Amino acid sequence: MKTLAAGLSTFLSAAFVSWIGEQDNTRISNRIRDQFYKKYKRAAVYPPPADGIMYFTPGSRGETTVYSSIQIGGWNFADRWERASKLSAEIATRNSLPKSQAEIDAALPH
Repeated sequence: MKTLAAGLSTFLSAAFVSWIGEQDNTRISNRIRDQFYKKYKRAAVYPPPADGIMYFTPGSRGETTVYSSIQIGGWNFADRWERASKLSAEIATRNSLPKSQAEIDAALPH
């Protein structure tokens, strides 16, 4: 009986820790958000630097998918899944990638 109780306690503890980690504004969700922010940025020049970062045209769907909290609520598991799915589809179309300096300049606020 003690073994069963210990196993159940371990399972519930792990489930609780996992559930807490999947909420917004936790260490895990903030770390994942910060990694997105490091990997996907707004293009300022064309061609963008070849530094392993993906640069999006300002205001593009790709940029807003990463940075908007209005389009996708936050950084909990469900939101991260939605964000990653939309971002993957947008990257595949290449529509959010800048095609010229004129396109970047036109998209930036004056």
